[in-house]
Amino acid sequence: MVLKSKSVVLRASLIASGIVVLDQISKLQASNVTSNPGVGLGLAAQYISQPMVVVLTLFILFALWFFARDWWQRFPYAAGLFCGGALSNMLDRVFFGGVRDWLEVPVFGLRNNFADWAIFLSLIWILRTTLVRAAQKETT
Repeated sequence: MVLKSKSVVLRASLIASGIVVLDQISKLQASNVTSNPGVGLGLAAQYISQPMVVVLTLFILFALWFFARDWWQRFPYAAGLFCGGALSNMLDRVFFGGVRDWLEVPVFGLRNNFADWAIFLSLIWILRTTLVRAAQKETT
């Protein structure tokens, strides 16, 4: 059990590190970067400070690490995507005063970044897997 746990942590950590590196490099290479001081599509920018968002992010990651071990052990790849995205966006907030967005989302007029997509994909992955497993349990 201990070896499995170390293997899961290693996989999640490698994915998280890869997301942070990919996201930060992409932001350095992009020519149309904008700073987003808000959370989730720029919401609440006028109501929440950057230090508050950083503390909230750290709290969420701490809670996931210590109180939701079952979650990240069942979904190590999704946990790596989620944590990597959250850490990369948190680095932006600490060093740039907001999340640097550069990927344009067609039709919606929004911008985001690789870290945002990693977080989104991790949540979709967990939701889909959970629903599939629940459906399989009902059929057996």
